[in-house]
Amino acid sequence: MSKFIVAEGNEGAGKSFFLAEVRAWAAREKKKLFDLILFAEQESRLPAPEELKGYDALLSQEPSPAWIGKAIREEMVKQSERTYSGREMGEAWALDRLILYRRVIRPALEMGLTVFSDRSVASSLVYQPITKPDPIPLDELMALPGQRLALETKIDAMAVYLVDPDESLRRLEAREKKDDAVFEKHAFIAQVDERYRSEWFRKMFESRGTAIELIDTTHTTTEETQQKTRTFLAHALL
Repeated sequence: MSKFIVAEGNEGAGKSFFLAEVRAWAAREKKKLFDLILFAEQESRLPAPEELKGYDALLSQEPSPAWIGKAIREEMVKQSERTYSGREMGEAWALDRLILYRRVIRPALEMGLTVFSDRSVASSLVYQPITKPDPIPLDELMALPGQRLALETKIDAMAVYLVDPDESLRRLEAREKKDDAVFEKHAFIAQVDERYRSEWFRKMFESRGTAIELIDTTHTTTEETQQKTRTFLAHALL
């Protein structure tokens, strides 16, 4: 039986532990993992549905790691003299998601694969209605075809990694590889944190059958965050 398990969270909160633990789980359990992130790095494309046959699990990422998703990462998210509005980002993410879900995510679930994803439609619902200029209202965002398709795809379990905004910025500054993302501002990170912790966010996904676990990493060690991630995955995979 297929499952859809995702990681969400604000900047610097520790989602990278999710990716590492999924890969470790696949190696430990001898599961054949289709790593979409590595595949896109090598092929500069998304796989066709038939290329997923024979695999036990899929590790995905949103925005997707190729095509529209790559343009989002390299052009819209990175700091530059060009500004993209919340509405423009919402539309771009929706189109990326429409292709990713039709071509990869939905076929994988229909084939019975366990699908893991670094971010999901939840990120759009949190970020784009507060992205200036021209933030897109939540109801308009949810009506876009790509977001609608993603919301119709049940997420079974969601780990939401959170961290205090001050600690978030400290971690981002300490990173060797800088993302230089437009979202890396204290006030914005604080808003994101509040939205992920909100009752409306929890109800939005729990009403669709998603089990949500908040993982606050503000005062946790690396080992503690790894253990919390392992525990989340163990419960999600039951």
